[in-house]
Amino acid sequence: MSYVLNSDQRKMVCEWIKQLKFPDGYASNISRCINVDEGKMYGRKSHDCHVFMQRLIPLAFRDMLPKPIWGVLIEVSLFFKVICANAVHASVMEHAKISIIKTICKLEKIFPLTFFDLMEHLVIHLPREVKVEGPVQYRWMYPFERCMLYLKRKVRNKAKVEGSICEAYVLEEISNFALMFVPDSMTRDIISELLMRMPNPTPNWKKYSADMKEIMFNEFMVSNHLVNVMKYFCINYCIIN
Repeated sequence: MSYVLNSDQRKMVCEWIKQLKFPDGYASNISRCINVDEGKMYGRKSHDCHVFMQRLIPLAFRDMLPKPIWGVLIEVSLFFKVICANAVHASVMEHAKISIIKTICKLEKIFPLTFFDLMEHLVIHLPREVKVEGPVQYRWMYPFERCMLYLKRKVRNKAKVEGSICEAYVLEEISNFALMFVPDSMTRDIISELLMRMPNPTPNWKKYSADMKEIMFNEFMVSNHLVNVMKYFCINYCIIN
């Protein structure tokens, strides 16, 4: 039995995946990673591979592979569904631990031995890890990878990546704090006029960059409302304690 898809089958799978629509936030736009003409997938993220393995494998290769091979792939997909469930039961994990060993043995009969390395062996230990540490949603790296992507988008100076991220992050925190004291009706023109009325006026206001203008405005708003902030802390903390 051959587990290799021919050129036409690969194109059919790629066309099917390219037309898929996922709920918002469930997965990235996998269709951007598909090249139908070549029948290949490029540039998938780790979470895209997780969604493909857990949800798409049983459907994508249903009519493409022989039933024995397709059945083993379904067992792998169901295994990852079990260990990634929101609710974890010890009895279910014990059954998954036994079933994945049998599934790996079936895979060894299908794929060449060079396919199996340390990563395929580590799958056997995942049920015990879930049983000891609980649901994987609180431990996997996907939220941190999304956070790193959010921070990397803030980079403006590629020569000093860390400093650029820190400066942009601090600026965002100051902006969020200052917005608590800014009226909803305030516009950019009003902000510019307020900055011109600062104790140290800025005659070259137009020469400043947008980031510098925002920093100056945030400092002005925070300094002007510092008295109110101190009163708030005194009332809510000093008097109570």
